Amino acid sequence: MNRNITTVLNRVLDDFTPPIIRDSRWFYLPLLRLALGKNNYKICKNFKANINGMTEDEFAEAYRRFKGRITDLNHKCTRRIIDEVTDKTVLEVGCGSGWLAKKLAKNNKVSATDIVLHEDMRAKNLDITFKQANMEDLPFSDNEFDVVITTHTLEHVRKINIALGQLRRVCRERLIIVVPCQRPYRHTPDLHIQFFPYPHSLVNALNPKPGTYTCELVGGDLYYVEQQ
Repeated sequence: MNRNITTVLNRVLDDFTPPIIRDSRWFYLPLLRLALGKNNYKICKNFKANINGMTEDEFAEAYRRFKGRITDLNHKCTRRIIDEVTDKTVLEVGCGSGWLAKKLAKNNKVSATDIVLHEDMRAKNLDITFKQANMEDLPFSDNEFDVVITTHTLEHVRKINIALGQLRRVCRERLIIVVPCQRPYRHTPDLHIQFFPYPHSLVNALNPKPGTYTCELVGGDLYYVEQQ
């Protein structure tokens, strides 16, 4: 389903359904199975409860098996990133299908990483440098990229402080982070383990230096920019 539509549906469920009902298995799990399909439902059902006991391989395997949409970005965030990032060296962390990286590669020199990369991505996108890597351990030099972008990825990270340190380490000018504006519930239609229901929730988690950042709601998602 289109990301712009699901954003509205999720906000209605999260904001207008009483928490005692929204968080109950009998109410949400049938909706979850209907929305995700049998395969994704099985992966998603107990993911949050089991996350701390997973090895790195088990964690990556869950993402390898989970079939997501081509992009989780909404139209407004996409347009803003493309308009604001030109003639730069760019790293996209958590590139997924490579959808955004391909758009950015038209006007920038782009590298992209993800914890799982499909085998044919390099062959189909020769103008992009792909590397398989966990956000918590990026295989790049300090200050290697003008702009570092990660969209709908930070909410999946187990060690957020380590991941954030890596993003800042490899970034020379500007760090762009997009995450869903989402309330923390036991069951959600995704593999999210970090939740940011308000702009200040994200800012508090990132703990930037005063005066170096902006954070606002754009198209239903939180859009954060930090100057290095």
